[in-house]
Amino acid sequence: MWQTWDAIRLAVGNRKAYLYGRSEDWVHKAIEKLPNGLIGIVDRESEYHGQIYKGLPVMPLESIASIQECYFIITAGDFDGIVENLMERGLKPGQDFSCSPDFRDYRVLAQIKAHKANILLSSSDYNDTKRARGSKNGGGLFVLETPSGKMKRVVTGSFRQFERSGEFIYAVEYVEKALVKFDLNFNIVAKVALGKPNFCGLAINNEDKLLYLANAGSDEICTFNLETLAEVGRRKFHTNGLGSEHHINDLCFNGGILYCTYFSYCGGFKRGIFDGGVSAVDVSNPESIPTQLISNLWKPHTPKIIDGKLVVLDSMRGYLLSGSPRPIAKFPGFTRGMFKHQQFWAIAQSEDMYITDRMASTDEAIVLNSGVYIFDEQSRGSYFYPTQEIMNIHCLANFVAQ
Repeated sequence: MWQTWDAIRLAVGNRKAYLYGRSEDWVHKAIEKLPNGLIGIVDRESEYHGQIYKGLPVMPLESIASIQECYFIITAGDFDGIVENLMERGLKPGQDFSCSPDFRDYRVLAQIKAHKANILLSSSDYNDTKRARGSKNGGGLFVLETPSGKMKRVVTGSFRQFERSGEFIYAVEYVEKALVKFDLNFNIVAKVALGKPNFCGLAINNEDKLLYLANAGSDEICTFNLETLAEVGRRKFHTNGLGSEHHINDLCFNGGILYCTYFSYCGGFKRGIFDGGVSAVDVSNPESIPTQLISNLWKPHTPKIIDGKLVVLDSMRGYLLSGSPRPIAKFPGFTRGMFKHQQFWAIAQSEDMYITDRMASTDEAIVLNSGVYIFDEQSRGSYFYPTQEIMNIHCLANFVAQ
């Protein structure tokens, strides 16, 4: 039911054309597109019937003798009821009626704003405002509801990546240096001390009942039994490069492959070499060299397989990328954490602590506050939900309790 004006003019042909909806926002625009082909305006409000608006008579639909011989251009923002009414009378979208192309953008905005989701997000903020990465609200696990924008903390802590498996949620507690297992009511089922700091990424291999953790400080990937949470193996992330300064961070397991993001493939990020990217790690061979799949990224995070494609966030540049040359989207801040819900992407943004670095690479305005974008890839429209009083967001997921 969404046609261009050229397509509408062709569809009208020699038929009588009516606008449906006496809208002060859209009627005058439609008249300009069809200056000589309009008979009148249909509207359900009886107070307008018999009046002349913008040179056209206003009437009820019932006053038209044969609507099957007419074409209707809907010029009312609340078009859903009108569409239903016309279809019940045997008219077909596109063939017999169309919404005005002039408020297609309005429809996109309305759809994005109305999208309903329960977003589970993790924040690694310290619960101490005196620390550089501390915030007033502090870190934890939060549920953000859209479209209301209401957010509540369900667990206190400093959490990085998490993943749900069945009736449980597994999460990395960064400050406590622990792997935590929750039920879907966020009660702690088990907690395992990890023995060292800097654990970050987490991925689950449900088929083999294994869980993988990435340590950004030691560049190790540790393997745990998913049921007992006992460690059953570990390996170094290593390449034939400069050394072990890769800063591996997030993980994703899909189709028998473990994907990993990092700041430097060659191992030189502490020397200012940010040749970041995504690699496939052969978990069956601890001595294997990771296969680089997407390269030249700047502090990337969040590798995922979505719609059958490997996607990742080029965090410093704000890009949502796949393996294709053209980015899917660009956002004006430090992006980290995403998922796709129906046709919409949810993309998280943290408070930006790298303003000077980013200024050297862009002249765009930098959005500094944290929040979540609901992004429609088709229209390229996005709606931003700020997450007040927290600084960092690390991981997002669509949350449906069972």
